[in-house]
Amino acid sequence: MRLVKEEKLNREIKETFDFVFESANKGIFLIEILASAKSWWQNLKGLRSFFKDDDITLSLDSVEIFTSNSKDGDVRTIWNGNELKSLSKTVLIATKLDKGKHSLTFQPDKSPYLESIRITELEGKDADKIIYVPATNNPPEKGDRRPWISYFFLNLAVKELSILAKANKEGGDDQDIKLIIDGKTEVSDEKNSHKDWFWCGKVLKGNEKEFKKELNLDKGKHFIEFWADKCPYLKKIEVSIALLDDNISEGN
Repeated sequence: MRLVKEEKLNREIKETFDFVFESANKGIFLIEILASAKSWWQNLKGLRSFFKDDDITLSLDSVEIFTSNSKDGDVRTIWNGNELKSLSKTVLIATKLDKGKHSLTFQPDKSPYLESIRITELEGKDADKIIYVPATNNPPEKGDRRPWISYFFLNLAVKELSILAKANKEGGDDQDIKLIIDGKTEVSDEKNSHKDWFWCGKVLKGNEKEFKKELNLDKGKHFIEFWADKCPYLKKIEVSIALLDDNISEGN
């Protein structure tokens, strides 16, 4: 994958922020964004607001990125402070982009913290395979059962998904990862594990476990969500996509 643009922002955003980048070619791109948001209680203690959490809604070229069809603005936020409680969350967007300028628009409520943005382009013989190896927010900061990574696919046909991760036991508690695909939780068939947490630390005891599945999802909008309990570790996400005629990378 070729790096298009990377920026360490590390700042609070209190008003609409546009991050502009340019693609030299038409092709498939992976956008990685890291940000955090505080709960209403944390804002109240810091005298920042009265019963209001930090939130961020996100758009790519005026197309809103969300998992819920609810009209409730708080539900549609990608970074929700009452869920994150000041912890970091990674958002990934895989999509086809035309040659030219593009914009990520962040609409904050209160003062969430935008950490970094990294944009890469698929190229060469592996242009039908998106391999993501997280370098940041991995393992996540210690927290209880909260969103960790949201991975969006826009106008792509997803063929197969492979995930390699591990979880361990911490004293009387354990690390866990929940996996949700298009709103459906993938359940574990491991004996004595938490059913709705595919990677369960008390079963794995620090060992790796692979999730591999043919999804065969038609071209459209799809999303994968990871929830973390404590500090599990994600080694790799590999996604195979169908290179339809209008998805194939073009030079110049």
